[in-house]
Amino acid sequence: MNFKNILITFLSVSIALLSLQNLEPITIRFLFWTLVEIPKLYVILASTFTGVFVGIIIGAKIWRPQKKLIKEALTQDSRENSSL
Repeated sequence: MNFKNILITFLSVSIALLSLQNLEPITIRFLFWTLVEIPKLYVILASTFTGVFVGIIIGAKIWRPQKKLIKEALTQDSRENSSL
């Protein structure tokens, strides 16, 4: 197993343990909305999944232009090598 898989496994287990140890209900107030008696488990999991989703979107937006530049550089480099 490589380091990335170990890290993902460790973080997943940590989040699961944290969630399972916080089952008591809480009240969430945001602006004019109020969510009454929702378990902390749902708040922790929703926050985690939202963070992962936002990270994937931001990562894709950053990676896509770089991927295009890398592909163009490799294409240009192969053209230069083939002309030699």
